Amino acid sequence: MKQHSQGVFGGQHISNYNINYKANVFKIIYYIYKMTKTLYEYENMIRKLVKEDNKSSVHFSWDRMEDYWMFNLATWNPKHKSAFLLHTVTCQVFRDINAWKEMHEYVVNLKNVMSSKVPQSEYPEQHYHVTWHDTEKGKNISSFFWGRNLGEILRKFYFDKGEETVIYNMKLMPAS
Repeated sequence: MKQHSQGVFGGQHISNYNINYKANVFKIIYYIYKMTKTLYEYENMIRKLVKEDNKSSVHFSWDRMEDYWMFNLATWNPKHKSAFLLHTVTCQVFRDINAWKEMHEYVVNLKNVMSSKVPQSEYPEQHYHVTWHDTEKGKNISSFFWGRNLGEILRKFYFDKGEETVIYNMKLMPAS
């Protein structure tokens, strides 16, 4: 009578091949896990990049549209106590890790253009200088934006603001 090996997997015979295969699959999964950033890591990297650049804090929000999500990155400048939209990513899934990755890539690319590591002529957005009136402080303030067109600049400026905020001047900055 032939004896059968009793293993931990339902009494089935376990060969060295099966053990090695499962160990290798585990190693691959672990490697992918280590190479994949979590949304918290992306959030932290984005916060650091913005803070290092202009001392502003960042705030993330998700807006549900009819058939997609808008993932917004706003900055809050403690100097003049105002928030502006920096960038929006659209996606199909709430808290999509790819949206976080795309947002991070946007901030890195923008920082590279601003630090002249990448020529502005190779960047798809243009640089604008906006002068606006702060009614609480009673003075004009200058803010800078990057956008594809004037409409996008206005959307970024008026993000989370009322229409009573007045823009006095908008100027397209020369390419560097």
